[in-house]
Amino acid sequence: FIFTTVKQDYAEKVLDVLDPKKKLIRHCLSQRDCLCAWGCYWKDLTRLGKDLAKTALDHTIQGFPAQ
Repeated sequence: FIFTTVKQDYAEKVLDVLDPKKKLIRHCLSQRDCLCAWGCYWKDLTRLGKDLAKTALDHTIQGFPAQ
């Protein structure tokens, strides 16, 4: 499971390179699943409803203080 703030089409291209056979990563949330505030996209992990031990997260320098 991946949760990222990048756009869906870009995330899909990266995941196609990282996991071309779709064996490791089964689901991806992207920018459309984030909250937009102050010109930044934020991941609200409380709304995720997934096991964080099985979730990969990326961080931007703008969003890091809010985590």
